[in-house]
Amino acid sequence: LRATVEWLAKTRTVKITVNNGYTIPEGTTLVDIDIYPKDNPVKAEINIGIDTTIELESQFKEAETILASKFGSSKAKEIVDYARLKKTRDDEVPVKYWIVNNQTIRVISPGGYWSVNITVWQPGVKI
Repeated sequence: LRATVEWLAKTRTVKITVNNGYTIPEGTTLVDIDIYPKDNPVKAEINIGIDTTIELESQFKEAETILASKFGSSKAKEIVDYARLKKTRDDEVPVKYWIVNNQTIRVISPGGYWSVNITVWQPGVKI
């Protein structure tokens, strides 16, 4: 994982930017973030897993922040609002895709599965 770290003196916060354009909040509570190298065979860029066994809303907010850092707050909210359909392990979130800036984004979680996953593929990859 390659990243740049920047001190923002005005707000007294640290901004961590991953080499492919995502900003991960300092002290994130998300326990399942996979950031893939550019040459990975799946051609994915990032996968965010939101764990139903721990408090959900803070994870949804962080996922929204991460996606907004690359795709803008409006589209990030739309995507994460769909993921918010997962309230318990038993809830199913049927697969749904978005195309944003030539990148495919997928949200999915089968009923009985412990997490809801948000996956973003590299630009131009068709799923």
